Amino acid sequence: MLVDLEKCPDGIKSVRNTWVATVEGANGPITKNFQSLDPAISWLTKTQSEVSLGIYQSEEQKRLTLKEYISTWEKSKVRAGDRTMLRYKTSLDNQILPHLAHERLDGITPQMVRAWVVSLVQEGLGSSSVKKAHSLLRQILKTAFEDEIIRRNPVQKIELPTVVPTEKRALTVEELIQLENECPNHRALILVMGLMGLRVGEARALQVQDVNLFKREIVVRRAMTYDKDYKSVSSTTKTKQVRNIPIPEPLIELLKPLVDGKKPKAPVFRGARGEVINDGWFRKAIFTKATSRLGWTDVTIHSLRHTCASLMISAGTPITTVSRVLGHSSVVQTLNTYGHFYKEDVQTSMSVIGANYLSERDRDGESHIPKLA
Repeated sequence: MLVDLEKCPDGIKSVRNTWVATVEGANGPITKNFQSLDPAISWLTKTQSEVSLGIYQSEEQKRLTLKEYISTWEKSKVRAGDRTMLRYKTSLDNQILPHLAHERLDGITPQMVRAWVVSLVQEGLGSSSVKKAHSLLRQILKTAFEDEIIRRNPVQKIELPTVVPTEKRALTVEELIQLENECPNHRALILVMGLMGLRVGEARALQVQDVNLFKREIVVRRAMTYDKDYKSVSSTTKTKQVRNIPIPEPLIELLKPLVDGKKPKAPVFRGARGEVINDGWFRKAIFTKATSRLGWTDVTIHSLRHTCASLMISAGTPITTVSRVLGHSSVVQTLNTYGHFYKEDVQTSMSVIGANYLSERDRDGESHIPKLA
C-alpha cells in the first residue's frame, strides 16, 4: 500500500482500502472507485483525455438505447404542435422502434441504418414514407449528438429510394357538382373545401364568428387535429398562419342557415348533437359512400383542396394568390405541388409564340425571316 501511495498520481486518493479516482468534467466531478491502483490510473488517464477532447460519456450514456432516449428528445420539441408530434409517434411506432428500439445510441452505425432502410423497402413501405422515417431518425440522433451522447450522427449520406411525385387528382366543375349532389346535407362543407381550398381539419374547426357573410369572407385561424391520445382537439393551422378568404357566390346561401342565430363560438359544421362534425364519420358515412356511388376510386377528401387549386390556376389566378388562399408556407411549395396544373398555360403560351412567329414571318416584304419550304 505504501508503494502504491508513492506512485499515486494527482486525482486519485486512498479511502478505506479503496482507490477513488476523480476527474473534473464539464458538468462537475466524475468519480469512480477501484480495488487496486493500476486500473484507477488507467481509468484516470483515459477519462482525462476524453474530457479534454470533449468526447467523454458516462456509463449511463453508453448504455442508453434509442427507445430510452425518445422521451428526452420529445421534451426538446417545444415548438412542435400536437399534429406534428402525433405524426412523429406514428412513424416511431410503425417504422423506427420495431427495428431499432433496443439498439444503444452509440452502437447505431451507418451500416445498421442502411440495413434498416432496406428492410422498410422490402416490407413494402412507400418511398415517401421511408424518406420521412429516415428524416425523423436523423433528427433524433442529431439531438443525441448535440447532447454529446454520441460522437457523430450515423444517419448521413444514406441512399434512399427515389420519391416519384404523383399528380394530384382534382375534380372538374362538373364532378364537383356531382359530388355535392350526392351529399345534399353537406353541400356547404364540400364546397368550402372544393371552392375555397380549406383542409378538412380547417373546415371542421370553423366557428360562426369566423364566417362574415356581410364582408363575404371566412377567416381561417385554427384546425381540428388529434392529440397524442388520438382525441380531437383544436390547434393552429398547419403553417400557423391566419388567412382571410373571400366566399364564392354559390356558398353564401348555403352558409347562411349554418351561422344565422348561432352563438359566435358554435361550430359551423355540426354533428347530430351540435358538436363539431366527426371527421371519421363524415369520411366513411358520407364522402366515401358518395365517391363509391359515382365510381371514383382515386378521389379523397384532400382531392377537394386540389380542386380549388386547379380551378384557381385555370382561371388565371397568380401563383402568389393561389399560395395565399391555400395557406402554403411558400410559393415554391405551391409550384412543387400543383405545377402540373399549368400544362394548359404552357400549351396556350406555345400557341401564342407560334402564332406570333407565323405573323411576323408572313408579313409581305417586312420580315427578314425566310419562309419555310
